[in-house]
Amino acid sequence: MRIPHPLLGLRPIHEFVYIGDASLMARPQDTDTFKDWHDYVYLRANPDTHHRELWYHNSGDQSYLVVERHMRTHEILKTWLARDYQLTTQV
Repeated sequence: MRIPHPLLGLRPIHEFVYIGDASLMARPQDTDTFKDWHDYVYLRANPDTHHRELWYHNSGDQSYLVVERHMRTHEILKTWLARDYQLTTQV
């Protein structure tokens, strides 16, 4: 599998490290309730269609990417630099 890096083009998957669900970037604030923290830590969606994940480009420019892919086919639909994703996209 190859991941299309927004700056570097197609890169082999062995250059990346999977971090987890991209929705974890929307971390609760200190003022949020215990339930908000409980849900953040323990509850995860298990989609069978499109899903957004956080990947780290360990063997390259050491950037973080958000990768949207289809969970059944593993087709990559879109990628963002994580810093741009936070600014422009609702998690």
